[in-house]
Amino acid sequence: METEQQITINKDSAISVLDKILNTGLLATIFLLPILIFPFTTDWFEAPKQVFLVFATGLLTVCFFLKSALKKQLTLVNSHFDLPIIGLLAVFTISSLLTPNKLFDLSGVILTLFPLTLLYFLVVNIFKTEVQIKKAISVLAYSATLISLLTFAQFVFKIIGGIPPLAKVLTPGLALISARAPVLPVIFSPAFSLTGSLFTQELFLIILLPLVFIFSHKKITVPLVAIIITLVLTLVKLFVDRPVLLDPATSWRIATGTLGQTLQTALFGVGITNYVNAFSLFKPLDFNATPLWNLRFNTGNSYPLTILTTGGMAALAAFIYLLIRFFRFAKTRLQTNLTKSQETTVLLTLAIIIAILFLFPAPFAVLFMFYLTMGLLISFYQSQEITALAWENKSLLLSSPKIPYVGLVVSLLIILPVFYLIGRVFLADIFFNQAAVSAVQNRGADTYNLQIRAIALNPYNDVYRVAYSQTNLALADALAGQTTGPDKTITDQQRATIVQLVQQAIRESRNAVALNPDRAGNWENLSAIYRSLINFAQGADQWAVTSQNQAITLDPTNPRLRLDLGGIFFSLQNYTAASQAFSMATTLKNDYPNAHYNLAQAYKKLDNNTLAQQELLAVKNLVCDSLTGTVSPTLTTDCQKIEGEIAELNKPPTAAPELASPSATPSNLPKAKPIPPPQISSPSGELR
Repeated sequence: METEQQITINKDSAISVLDKILNTGLLATIFLLPILIFPFTTDWFEAPKQVFLVFATGLLTVCFFLKSALKKQLTLVNSHFDLPIIGLLAVFTISSLLTPNKLFDLSGVILTLFPLTLLYFLVVNIFKTEVQIKKAISVLAYSATLISLLTFAQFVFKIIGGIPPLAKVLTPGLALISARAPVLPVIFSPAFSLTGSLFTQELFLIILLPLVFIFSHKKITVPLVAIIITLVLTLVKLFVDRPVLLDPATSWRIATGTLGQTLQTALFGVGITNYVNAFSLFKPLDFNATPLWNLRFNTGNSYPLTILTTGGMAALAAFIYLLIRFFRFAKTRLQTNLTKSQETTVLLTLAIIIAILFLFPAPFAVLFMFYLTMGLLISFYQSQEITALAWENKSLLLSSPKIPYVGLVVSLLIILPVFYLIGRVFLADIFFNQAAVSAVQNRGADTYNLQIRAIALNPYNDVYRVAYSQTNLALADALAGQTTGPDKTITDQQRATIVQLVQQAIRESRNAVALNPDRAGNWENLSAIYRSLINFAQGADQWAVTSQNQAITLDPTNPRLRLDLGGIFFSLQNYTAASQAFSMATTLKNDYPNAHYNLAQAYKKLDNNTLAQQELLAVKNLVCDSLTGTVSPTLTTDCQKIEGEIAELNKPPTAAPELASPSATPSNLPKAKPIPPPQISSPSGELR
């Protein structure tokens, strides 16, 4: 009898401990997520937040089912939000399994929608009193206060830097601090934000402001004042340094292009990590007239258009179904005239978030607030015993003593593999970041070895393969330039190493293409690798042209790809094909100086001086004639070079002049590079 009582006491004690862990752990997660950064990964901001939320919500979910198993009763709160939220996660999971790189795309779902869905259900099933809801909003306010303090510090440092006497006194100390802690200068730079970008910070504070105001009983508190001041300061910064966003018209064209591609992409999209593929394939020709023409985006202008592109009509239907349910019951509640100010504020906050999602891209911090606020709304209804949107479902199935154990086992079977997968992804990213740092420091061997470790942990990331292929080629090139042999030539061992590095460069660039064959950048990299080997490997010229043509097929309106193709033909002395490729580049973007200049060189080789002169005049008009004010010496030299070439063409044809090649372009003109152009993942990725 005493043994049974002792077991009961121990069980009750364990349940009490688990209750505290769930409450404290969830509050800590809500507090830490907006401000968490990790400066040892390639992405300091969103990726660490996503990984942290995966592990935090996963552990809390296991604790929740363990508590239910000890109680021998599983009680879940059921709301009208459940079905569309689960449906959205399910659709993107199916979408990821239909992509060529299934595991990589699935990891994208696991890092975003999976932990957000767990967060929603944890909030709904753990926070059941108004006190808990107020604590959740309070910790968010404290988190926002820390963001505000950093913004104030950045503002003070900027003022100090503008006052020469103060700057002169503080500079030695700041230099010493920077040497010992290199991260600090980055943190105190005006464009830095713990949320990931100034744009994300502004959206986060806008969403949080009404919640903090109402749940602090409309009192003027320190967090409230800090949030308001930071909102103003951030807005001023954004006017100076505006975020780079894809325009709505282009986003719409990309979404509709995806719908018309195949039945599969119409229903399930291109996959959550493959927006950049759809962007490259479907962006309109007039996008080349914008200043952003040489950039590739991996998110649309608005969240619904991004969902439509990456998850298809099925995902968009789940999202719209969620919104319909929210607005229907919000209207029902507001018409009763029984709503309290707290309930009205939560409803208003959700409406603000939805408006933001329709007007702007969705940084992870905004999606976090969306799912969290939905959970807090259901929790508020529970605390007030309002059943308009939520009620406890105590069916016999959930009350069965065996169900909690089944839930515990199922949660472990799902969460443990997720932890393993995301742990490998996170560790691989740390190694890849270390490799990037080593590359900047010109430590080739360390870069090489660290990239190998990153690929071993995450072999499905095509970005790692592209970088590793370029590292192999760079090392081969560096080794080929060494002359350590007795006759000032490379040794047989060095030659064998060079061959091995070249083979690895080809292999890894092909692996990148195999992992994601729909990404133009991967084919572009493969073409660049073969182009570098034209004088080294037989058939490399044909492979370079074939790969570049495939990149053009996947990014048909990109003039830079045509320019690179023309460069390949020019190096092969196929000047007719080169002129055709350069001409197409000028057609795609008429104000592209490098394309006009290279086309002029091709026309020179074809002895068509009239057309060559026309193209050089076009370059002169684009580069030199529109200049006003102070001009750099480099630009002056370039203009003189262009004018000299025009004058040379006007001379009588006495002797064949020495003609420049496309590689001899003026230094201020855009150069055709053998690496993919920069890609934008999100506003946060542009404004760090």
